[in-house]
Amino acid sequence: MAMTLHKKTLLVTGLTLLALFGLLYLTSQLILSNSFQQLEDQYTIQNVQRAQNALDNEIKAFKSIALGWSKWDDVYHFVDDKNQAFIDSNITATAFTDSDVDLMVFVDKYNRIVLDRAFDKSTGEAIPVSPALKTLINQHDMLVNYGDVTSEWAGLLKLPQGYLMTVSLPILTSLGEGPINGALIWGRYLNTERIAQLSDALDLNVKLVGYYDLNLPQAVLTAKQNLTSDHPFFAIPENAARIAGYTVIHDLDGKPIALLRVELPRTIYAQGQQTISYFLLALVLIGITYSVVNFIHLDRSVLRWLSALSAAVTQVRTTGNLKLPINIPSHDELANLAAGLQSMLDALAVSRNQLQAANAELEQRVQARTTDLTKAIALLQVEVTERQQAQERALEASRFKSQILANVSHDSRAPLSTIMLYVESMQRGYYGPITDKQAARLEGVMTSATQLLSFINNLLDEAQLNSGSLKLNSAPFSPDHLLRDVGFVLTPQAERKGLTLAFEIDPTLPASIMGDAERLKQVVLNLIDNAIKFTDQGGITVSAMPHTETEFMLTIADTGRGIPAEAQSRIFDAFWQVDGKVKGHGVGLGLSIVKQIITLMGGTIDVTSELGHGTTFTVILPLRLPPPPQSVERASAPTLTA
Repeated sequence: MAMTLHKKTLLVTGLTLLALFGLLYLTSQLILSNSFQQLEDQYTIQNVQRAQNALDNEIKAFKSIALGWSKWDDVYHFVDDKNQAFIDSNITATAFTDSDVDLMVFVDKYNRIVLDRAFDKSTGEAIPVSPALKTLINQHDMLVNYGDVTSEWAGLLKLPQGYLMTVSLPILTSLGEGPINGALIWGRYLNTERIAQLSDALDLNVKLVGYYDLNLPQAVLTAKQNLTSDHPFFAIPENAARIAGYTVIHDLDGKPIALLRVELPRTIYAQGQQTISYFLLALVLIGITYSVVNFIHLDRSVLRWLSALSAAVTQVRTTGNLKLPINIPSHDELANLAAGLQSMLDALAVSRNQLQAANAELEQRVQARTTDLTKAIALLQVEVTERQQAQERALEASRFKSQILANVSHDSRAPLSTIMLYVESMQRGYYGPITDKQAARLEGVMTSATQLLSFINNLLDEAQLNSGSLKLNSAPFSPDHLLRDVGFVLTPQAERKGLTLAFEIDPTLPASIMGDAERLKQVVLNLIDNAIKFTDQGGITVSAMPHTETEFMLTIADTGRGIPAEAQSRIFDAFWQVDGKVKGHGVGLGLSIVKQIITLMGGTIDVTSELGHGTTFTVILPLRLPPPPQSVERASAPTLTA
């Protein structure tokens, strides 16, 4: 059953209120709670600073008492003469109690301990000074050596007995003058009682936590991780009711020995949560009141009349009566909508009559068009059939041409090879001596026969490539040996034209790679032969090198005439030459065959050329290595120059 507008309005209003309340709650938690959290952290850190300042003031007050002893002529002379009278009259239990000191150490100017005394105020008896303190005195010069009369050191030391509030001052005369005659070291244990006194004075819960103590709570470990030189204070809530602040206390070496911990009740946080709760409650009440008032107004002014319009439209749809009156007793947009709907129904009644007449006419036109379309489809099917037959005839003719071309090329090679054999035999004098004129004529015959054999081979290769019957043989071969074989074949041809033919092999190119060596040699021979034909002076350079991890590159660069820019896009087309009038340069199949063989090998070939500045062909082929047992060792010489 469809949901009415009343229900939809109530649902949308309720969901909107819930979404707004949820958004306000999240916003208050993210903004207000974070603000109260920051205030709480600042308040906690301020109290940690108060505790740290109070501890520093305690140390300063302790130092001011010790100053009266360090600037005293009797002490100044005692570290030299060690007289017993001074000890009996001054190093007494009363002196320890009045000065609130737990131990005294007198060191002479030679860093020797003259006297060390400790006093247990709970028992009223003298006790030994901690050996650990004596060790620190012997190991740290800053406790006994001073640069001038104003030097001093005050701070906390970690001893087995506990934390010792320590003051070290230079021993001077009563006038505060030197030379420095030693050092006076006073100590006061920062025990539980004194920390409790500090807590009462500050109205705080202050504790000292050992920095390297075992089984520390997670909150203390987190504080240790976050306390740095840039952030010396850190606050972290321990639970919903308590928060703690921390700072590090260092010893005389600057190493951390304890954490000063101040624990506070989370008053600010509790007040913040209470404020947020009151705020959200007020927003909920306001939202509910607004939604109720808004829904009542919407129902009386909009929803009621929309229901009336819906009932009228439903009646028109069920009865089909377009003349049914629609009346809304109001003077707002809904009344205008009702009037517009009435006008639309009147127009629909007129249009329906016109549409029925138009449908009858349209059916007649569709029938006529359908008949014409059926005839056109029949004619199109006939034309498609004729074109398919023509295409099959053209393919058959192409296959027949390729077969004839292959047969003619194959049948012509045998007699042509015989002619070349007889000519070569005559040139070698197997049939008797020949004259110079005969030798010149025989050389012309041999040159023409060689060109004709090359043309026939090209025709045969072109036919095999076109028919897809040319297959590649993959076997290990040496690039170095392949280029040497090419050099032995074409070096005489280059020398006859006064050209140099140089081969350069990159030492990083593998000595043995996989591929069809004979077809690759055919490609290189064809490219170098073209370069010799179209180069009048200078030379040709052939280079082999790695291109990528999976490819190697061959370049054939000459100093010849160059190729026009407009011809470079067509030089690999079959039966096409840059200048068709040039005689003796073949029929334009060589580069076409080269291109097809390289493509069959999975490689690419590009050409760059400039008229008058030579041409460079770049061949890039896959670099496939043979299995290790079949590796071929490459010759050491990288360059062959003709």
